[in-house]
Amino acid sequence: MKTATAALILWLMSASVPAASGEKPALLIYLPRDVSVETGTIRLGTVSVVRSADKELAEKARAVPLGRSPWPKEQILLDRQTILSRLACCGIPAAAVNITGAPKVAVTGKQKVISPDTIRNCAESYLTSHPPEPRGCKWRLVGTPEEMVLPVAEGIELKAQPAEDAPRHHVKLKVAAGSDGRELAASQVLFRLVYPTQQAVATKPVAPGQRITPENIKIETVMTLDPPDGSWTPPYGMLSTTSLSAGTVIRPGLVAPAKPAVVVRRNQNVIMRIEGQGFTIAGLGQALQDGRPGEFIKVRNIDSQRVVVAKVAFDGTVRPVFKEEKP
Repeated sequence: MKTATAALILWLMSASVPAASGEKPALLIYLPRDVSVETGTIRLGTVSVVRSADKELAEKARAVPLGRSPWPKEQILLDRQTILSRLACCGIPAAAVNITGAPKVAVTGKQKVISPDTIRNCAESYLTSHPPEPRGCKWRLVGTPEEMVLPVAEGIELKAQPAEDAPRHHVKLKVAAGSDGRELAASQVLFRLVYPTQQAVATKPVAPGQRITPENIKIETVMTLDPPDGSWTPPYGMLSTTSLSAGTVIRPGLVAPAKPAVVVRRNQNVIMRIEGQGFTIAGLGQALQDGRPGEFIKVRNIDSQRVVVAKVAFDGTVRPVFKEEKP
């Protein structure tokens, strides 16, 4: 590195010496191996060191255009022959030019890289201020957003907004980097929604057939991938169908509804009621089966000795049903 610096200093010193009287002014060009440039047109003076005893010639050479600046992540190679051709097009012949240094220069644009973490933070800030529906749901990042590589510019700002074609149960955002009202680059960010759901958890061992109460379970809120359907209720009053250890999440099949008490016994006399619009008929019957509220049992009419199917009510009376209404 020190040797290369010393060589460049010696070259600059020699280039500052005016050409001998009567000689054509020499144009000395030193090419570095690589250089980064701003956006716009590449000019010889931005990618090389140009020296000449003729200041007017040097300024003319420095202004020679060599093409557009590189796109983000692009590299443009300029060799000596290309540079000589561009100089010749501008009226500076190759015979008047002496090029030293690298055989070609690699030109890249001055770039700013927006990291995936920065993009994600911008997207999550948007979701925090614009919560998705339903209320209370959260989100999880799916994959990693692509970094954004953009030209260096003043006042670069990131802005997130909803993107189209988001899959079901997902939110897709577009995070764009812009300056002076121009969008310079953009990246898509995808989130999977997670939903708050309640569940019952055993706080102590529960034996088979034991009733579920607030003393042996607790209600927790957890985040799941499936949205709640609104039908869940605490399983209080139900009976366990198996042994439950502490910490067991109580799911369907582990508990069952407790059966109501028997209110009608076999051979018991019962009141049979038939109710209609504006009338009620009551009669005496004999239950041929035990019955709980809501169950259908056979009942013999005491007067006619006819056996009918009746539905047991909570008060112990029975209501005969039509055949098509049998369970």
